[in-house]
Amino acid sequence: MSDVNGLVVTDVLGLAQPLQKLIKTVAIGVGKVYEPTHIRRMAKAKADEIQIISKSINKNIALPIHYEDGAICIAAEDANELARRAQNRALYQEMKKQQNIESVIAKAYDQLENTEEVSEDPVDPDWINEFFDNVANVSNEEMQVFWGKLLAGEVSKPKSFSLRTLATLKNLTNYEAQIFTKVAPYILGNIADLNEGYINYFLLSDPNLLEHNGISFGQILRLSEAGLVTVTGNTMIGFDIEPKHHTVIINRNKCIHIKNSSDQRVALKYPVYPLTEAGTELFPIACNTKDLGNDDYILDCLDYLRHKGFGAFYNDSWPQEISASIE
Repeated sequence: MSDVNGLVVTDVLGLAQPLQKLIKTVAIGVGKVYEPTHIRRMAKAKADEIQIISKSINKNIALPIHYEDGAICIAAEDANELARRAQNRALYQEMKKQQNIESVIAKAYDQLENTEEVSEDPVDPDWINEFFDNVANVSNEEMQVFWGKLLAGEVSKPKSFSLRTLATLKNLTNYEAQIFTKVAPYILGNIADLNEGYINYFLLSDPNLLEHNGISFGQILRLSEAGLVTVTGNTMIGFDIEPKHHTVIINRNKCIHIKNSSDQRVALKYPVYPLTEAGTELFPIACNTKDLGNDDYILDCLDYLRHKGFGAFYNDSWPQEISASIE
């Protein structure tokens, strides 16, 4: 197998292609070809070393001083001791960063372990460098899971996560990530063009609908401040349905089909909180794979869409040529 940055890839033979690609990607960012057991073994060893070093550097660094020829001096032996502790502190910080990086790599490995196939396109080196610069300072385990999923997603499909999204996640607190994970099951997607397959993600901004499902406006504002959701004025999403066609609104594994059986183009509009670019890209990461959607919520949404639609029609019920169903 070819080498990566001068390092012969010998420890990845026999691994599935997704894991081989992850290891090659990691090599670009951290300068070493890793194999899974090495990641876990080194992470545990560094944790023990860091604990010992941290005890050493947490001592009081106050140094004795004295006057000599009218000047304030520090004894040479004390200055040397200060330098030694400074070196220990720097070593501790670098080891902690390395431990964070390796923990995230291990979590990405877990994500890809059961993946059968990934894109053959390489991950952009600039993206890789920015990624590892960011995760070096992420010590919260829940956030490390987020970053690990993101790395696995980018390895699977390069260009899935922009540099702006990396910056957003870098500034995301664990509390904000928890809110986003809580809100994720209630996020809807509109497939306006079935051929293009592009999905616009949003939350219906009806306060009763949100509060009924335990989502407060304060939480929405927090997500807005974090750069995940847009809360500006009366943002609308439009469903333009051509004659004899339909549009689809999705909620995980459930779909609402809105059908236009008339000979006229129909335009329906609803107030929403749309996800930002970063929110859209991070939404799949926030989703719990065990959560297959909330049936009661999707029924509430269907009821809301039927009775609160406006745009082409300014009334409280849909005309006869508009119908909707859940699949």
